[in-house]
Amino acid sequence: MSPDNDLFISLLILVSLVACVIAVMALYMSRRTFMESARLRRIQALQETAILSLRGALTALFAEESGQEERQERIERCIRDISDRQESQLMRDPETRPYAQAINMVRKGVGVETIIENCGLTRGEADLIASLHGKAAGEGPVER
Repeated sequence: MSPDNDLFISLLILVSLVACVIAVMALYMSRRTFMESARLRRIQALQETAILSLRGALTALFAEESGQEERQERIERCIRDISDRQESQLMRDPETRPYAQAINMVRKGVGVETIIENCGLTRGEADLIASLHGKAAGEGPVER
């Protein structure tokens, strides 16, 4: 064999070894990439499951909140209806009519003296109604 041939063969072997090392490294990196990709897909699947679960929980919360608002509105309507019926009942009953009239007058800010004159109540009754339903019940002093 000629020395040029030996050198060529040595270089060819060296290039082949380098190519094998590069191929092994590429296989190793490819395997690592594949393993990392599989791990990321598992994490993504877990996150998607968690997101779906959270969406379901939020939907349930919104539905419950909507139901609560409807119930609250129904209760408020019932309270208004009961209050209106009670007030109309008071106005129909001849014994309580002066008291209902006095309560309405107090709520409008009419003084105790005027209430006594218009409703035929005693001072004690007028003062009591004024203290329970008038400005003295939380809005300031009632005029006399």
